[in-house]
Amino acid sequence: MPLSRFNKSISGSVWSVRQLDWRLLLLYWDPEKCNMKSKCPLYVYVDGTISGDFDGRDTVFMKEMAARGYVAVTADYDDASMGYIDGCQGFERKSQKIFDDSTVGSVLHQLCQDDNNAFGHRNDVPVDCNKGVAVNGYSQGSHVTALAGNFSPLVTAGLYWGNGNRGKLCAMKYPACSMCGSMDVPCMNSNQIELPKEKRRYINGDKDSYFGACENWFGRNNRNNVIDQLQAVSGMTCPY
Repeated sequence: MPLSRFNKSISGSVWSVRQLDWRLLLLYWDPEKCNMKSKCPLYVYVDGTISGDFDGRDTVFMKEMAARGYVAVTADYDDASMGYIDGCQGFERKSQKIFDDSTVGSVLHQLCQDDNNAFGHRNDVPVDCNKGVAVNGYSQGSHVTALAGNFSPLVTAGLYWGNGNRGKLCAMKYPACSMCGSMDVPCMNSNQIELPKEKRRYINGDKDSYFGACENWFGRNNRNNVIDQLQAVSGMTCPY
């Protein structure tokens, strides 16, 4: 049931805080674009490691997408840095909790499939998931969202920042990587992702210190490694 059932106008948008069975759910929409007579597609943002429950970054992205005619949502999750040690198994578990529309209490179940209105959103949130579900994630959140389409056919587009299939877990502290542990994430490879590659976009920096890190990661050798990983996860090719 809703933890707090209230709506407030913020710069033309409506927001509410509601309770999932395991975390909080934060929603934004513009009532002039999205209302019960004219429902909108869904945008789901998942933040990175230890990013705070709901920080300014979440709010900026959700307001931007609300202004573009989406019901925008983010959900808190277990974003501890130790979560990376679980690798694919951990990312799959987190992704399923958020995106499996058949799992009672998941974000997509609450907003897309809760026909009995058990969570109290159906008559209040002007969302129509059949119009599309766009997912967006940063860092660990990008690994969680990349798997979203594996758990729901409702997912129609994805944008992933800071994604990769092999990470150096302490490259920020040890630039030479000699004391760093590696983390292979084969479930990020394009052939493991159900969402078609034409519906996915990936953005990484050429000095990414985790996904692409190698000897002398300070921009000297890192760029090619970043591109290699982006090609592996996207299924696309691009020039070095």
